[in-house]
Amino acid sequence: MSDALTAALLQTQRCDFTGPAFVACGHLCSVVSLTPPLCLKNLNDPGTSLSQLFVEVFGFLNVTDISHPPISSRHTLVELEGHAELQTEGLLCTILAALSATTTVGMVNVYLQPRTKKPSVFKILDENPQHIKYPDGRVFLTHGFISRFSSKRDCLMLSLFPEDCKGLPWLGQFDFLAPVSDFAGPVLFNSAEYITPFPVREAENLSYKPSDNSDFQYVDWVHAPNGPTNDIGKILRLSKRLPEKSDLFFKELTRLKAAALALGWPDLLVTLKELLMENLQYDPDNHHAKEISNILTIDRPQS
Repeated sequence: MSDALTAALLQTQRCDFTGPAFVACGHLCSVVSLTPPLCLKNLNDPGTSLSQLFVEVFGFLNVTDISHPPISSRHTLVELEGHAELQTEGLLCTILAALSATTTVGMVNVYLQPRTKKPSVFKILDENPQHIKYPDGRVFLTHGFISRFSSKRDCLMLSLFPEDCKGLPWLGQFDFLAPVSDFAGPVLFNSAEYITPFPVREAENLSYKPSDNSDFQYVDWVHAPNGPTNDIGKILRLSKRLPEKSDLFFKELTRLKAAALALGWPDLLVTLKELLMENLQYDPDNHHAKEISNILTIDRPQS
C-alpha cells in the first residue's frame, strides 16, 4: 500500500477539528485554539472541514450549581496571537479573573459556522426563541461551560456536553435558563446558608410530589460533597440498632433504593447489601436479614 493511499485512509478516519475558534462574551471576542482538538463525529461530512467553532458565553452559574455534569470532552483555551484586529485584547484573562473572583462558570453555546475573519453575534428578532437568526450560516452544535482550571498556573477550560444533551436534571432545560433578576423571591445565592434557586422547582402539582404533611426528604447527591456516603452511613448505623429502629431503618433503606434506581446505580445496592449482611452477621432465620435481602435484590434482565 502506497504512502499516499495510507495517508488518504487516515485522513478519512480522523475526527480532530483543528484551526482557530472564536470565544465571544457579548460584543467582546477572542481568537483561540483548543487543546486537545475537538473530535467531531461528522467531521468528514461535506462542508464540515471548511467550518470553525464559535463559542458564545450566554450567562454565569455558581460553581456548586453545575457540579457533576455529563462531560463528553474538555479543552484548554489558548489565546492566539496575530489577530489583533479581530479580538478584544485580554478577554480570556478578564474572564479568568472574573470566574476566579465570583466562583462561577460561564455557560456557553457552541456553534459551527463557515470560516470567517470576523464573526458577528446572533440577533434575536423578538422574545420568541424560535425567531432567532443565526448569522454567517451558523449551526448549533452543543452546550457546555467555561471554567477556571488551576494547576501549575491558571487557565480556562472548555467543557462540552454530549450533542444530544439539552438540559440537566437540577438545572432544567438550557433554553429556559434566565437572568437572576427574573427569579422572584428573597436572596437567591448565599453560600453560608446554602441558598440557591436550584434544583429547578416544578410549577405543577406532580403526582409523585409529596404532600404538605409528608415527611419525605428530597435525595440530592449532586450537591452533597460526599455523594451517597452520608445516607449509606446512616443506614449502617441504624442497622446496628435493630429491631428497635426497624421502622426508620426500612424507611431510609427504601428511600436510598429509589434514588439509586432512579440514577441508574444498581451496583450501589449490591454493595450496600453486602455491607449490611456483614454487619448483621447474616442468619437465614433472621427476619430482618431476609427482608433486607428482598429489598436490595434487583432482577437484572439476561443478555
